[in-house]
Amino acid sequence: MEHPFRNITSGIEQAFTLDTIFVCNGTYFENIHLNKSVSLVGESKHSTIIDGSFTDAVVIMTANNISITDFTILNGGWNGNGVDVQHSANSVITNNIITNNTVSSNNGYGIYLYTSCNNNVITMNNISSNNGNGIWHGDGISLYKSSNNNIMAGNTVSSNNRYGIHLSGSSNNNITDNNISANSYGVYVTASNNNIINTNNIFLNGNDGIFF
Repeated sequence: MEHPFRNITSGIEQAFTLDTIFVCNGTYFENIHLNKSVSLVGESKHSTIIDGSFTDAVVIMTANNISITDFTILNGGWNGNGVDVQHSANSVITNNIITNNTVSSNNGYGIYLYTSCNNNVITMNNISSNNGNGIWHGDGISLYKSSNNNIMAGNTVSSNNRYGIHLSGSSNNNITDNNISANSYGVYVTASNNNIINTNNIFLNGNDGIFF
């Protein structure tokens, strides 16, 4: 059959390691768990939408060597995360729209790398309005205890995130060529060493452009 699965979760369940799962345009009301090394590719980032319905993180990544490309990812709930990356290495998140992950009063992250996430590439995403239910408790891109060559490049991180890009206990990462605007803080760095922040446009953030 041309379109053998009725939802994305079914496609992931049937996929083998290193398969590519192509998702046709449409709105998919799902919370996706990527627990194997696959590539998930949308037909169009404007028209292939994963809606988490404010029930959980929209996409959870718990394996290495995952790629997710060309989706709109929105309405994350509970912890409010659009893409929740847990202990994943060598994965790629590129050319997505990630927005309105705001339901929790504590968190509302667009992309959250949580603990021992190394050598990941986050590039060319448009990330906005991830703000912990409007009270500045959410970030566009957040790294927690994730070091060693995570690359954040060419992203647009804007409009009502608490921190555009936040590094906490995360060293030896690279933040390059991003447009970071209209957040509470542009780049916020704590307990993190030897990071490169280079050739970004950081402007019109409510407090500081870059805070160490």
